[in-house]
Amino acid sequence: MAHGQSTGGVKMQTVFAVEEEWLPTLLPGKCSFSDPLDQPPPAYDKATGGVMCHRTSTFGVRAWVLPAVKVPYPLGMKRFREFAAALLEGKVIPSLQHYDALLLARPGVLRKSWATLQPRAEAFLKQIVNKDVDTREKLLKMWESDPDFLFSAFSQWLPQSTHSDLRATWPPVPPSK
Repeated sequence: MAHGQSTGGVKMQTVFAVEEEWLPTLLPGKCSFSDPLDQPPPAYDKATGGVMCHRTSTFGVRAWVLPAVKVPYPLGMKRFREFAAALLEGKVIPSLQHYDALLLARPGVLRKSWATLQPRAEAFLKQIVNKDVDTREKLLKMWESDPDFLFSAFSQWLPQSTHSDLRATWPPVPPSK
């Protein structure tokens, strides 16, 4: 057989093993994802600074079923709701945990579809959504450019008697160097 001719058979040149859990992370464009699973519930992830969830997926044109993996929560209002609740709970900015016992409503209300019926929830979510703040990194950048960001909205969650203390420590992060 001359050089460059083929026998017509199938050849494999490079083959390597791949763990099925890697595919949704390394090749998300080749996967079709389910909606976020209810269990385990979505949660703020300190390592990534964003909201993560578990999703199942299929891979490729053959739709191979893959196990559920932890991935960033898809873009949308639910992601903002989860981030806002985590922020009020002190999970995003630990110094805000100090105010947890003083909150006039539980942050979990922000996760409800009817949350915007409450003025304090609407004000908080509106500011976060309007500035596209859904990660710790975006929040810190926002505070660099606008130190008063969220002060008024956060204040609505606290008794009036705490507002002067809150103002003295806002934004609740050390100044960047």
